[in-house]
Amino acid sequence: IEGECPMKFKVCESWTIDKKTPGGMCQGAYQAIYSAVRVFRFGGSHPWDKNRDITYVCCPDPENHVIYELKRLRK
Repeated sequence: IEGECPMKFKVCESWTIDKKTPGGMCQGAYQAIYSAVRVFRFGGSHPWDKNRDITYVCCPDPENHVIYELKRLRK
């Protein structure tokens, strides 16, 4: 996380997303990352990412530029 989150998320705070919204994550953040989570969940990747298992998504809050790093964990 980069910037100051009004929900008080901290740098290096993390969640594991399996089949539902993780506890403690605000709905706005989850909606912002949802499309990237779906891409990862179904085996896809984004052509602009240097690593096909890591992507970055910005929170929609225009006052606070919080950037989320999403990592696909492979089993």
